[in-house]
Amino acid sequence: MHELQWVDELYQAFCQTLPGMLHAEAQGLACTLGLAPSRDIPWSAVFSHGITLAAPAMLTELMPHVRGTTVQDALLAHMLAIIDAFGSDRVADGQVRQTWQLETLLAHVRRSRDAAMQRLAALADGAAVPDFTTVDESVAQIIAQEREVLAHRHPVSQARYLAVSRVKQRSGIPASVALAAAAGWNTRWRETLSHMLESIWLALQFYDDVMDWEDDWARGGAWAVALTHGALQEQRHPAGDGPRAPVASALSLEETKALVLSTGTLVRMLELSRHEFTRARRRAEVLGARRIAAWARAREGQMRELVRCEAESPGYAHRARALSAWARTVLA
Repeated sequence: MHELQWVDELYQAFCQTLPGMLHAEAQGLACTLGLAPSRDIPWSAVFSHGITLAAPAMLTELMPHVRGTTVQDALLAHMLAIIDAFGSDRVADGQVRQTWQLETLLAHVRRSRDAAMQRLAALADGAAVPDFTTVDESVAQIIAQEREVLAHRHPVSQARYLAVSRVKQRSGIPASVALAAAAGWNTRWRETLSHMLESIWLALQFYDDVMDWEDDWARGGAWAVALTHGALQEQRHPAGDGPRAPVASALSLEETKALVLSTGTLVRMLELSRHEFTRARRRAEVLGARRIAAWARAREGQMRELVRCEAESPGYAHRARALSAWARTVLA
């Protein structure tokens, strides 16, 4: 069975464990979170890349002797962790209104995620299995810091952007590492897997931060703008001894856009994405994860071309996406 079919079937099975009053909320959760245009869209069709929800299942070529139920537990834990991460993040930044139904549903999501992780831990033969409780705490703290930085429009260095982004991606790692532990992988291989997944999530995040920066700025703050002003401030105070004053908010969107494009910030962010896809591909090759390596290699090539085009013609990435959306609508 294809792993994305598993995603939908496991989510439906999860919904059956919920109190009746939450069934409707659960069925339309992707739409509620602004991830799908309709309540009828299944989770398997929400994200552009299947690996987002199905990462553990894509590792099964390396674990031929692991039972299907164990893979399903890892897939369930991972899928629910990603859903909770998106839900918590969108509630925190005000994109989604918090309701008691949503709050209760996400609590059930976390409980089912943790129960699946406990079943995996029982098979790990004493190997250390990541704990989502610790991950949840660190991610919540870093998201609060992110909101503070972006809301007050502070200039940001690339180093800080990378540090914040790494913590934000931690939710996408534990379930796959727990599956590897259950499969008997040693510490070194589990660490390589963890680094591979981190690179994948970072690469996707950097790309999204480029493509969504105008919408993010309209909602109150965007990394692209913070990085632009951070780079300009570094030029004025290369020793780092100058004050990091908040970004002036008097600029219009068009003026801000011109500044972001003229400084090459989007090129640098896309290059960060390309770099992480390269790292992910190399680690996948070390592990022998051929499917993931092939996927990362394709994305690496696409990102390299996007970097080149954006450098030659600032704003290319957004124009290309707009044209693609137009073509899907008009030429379909």
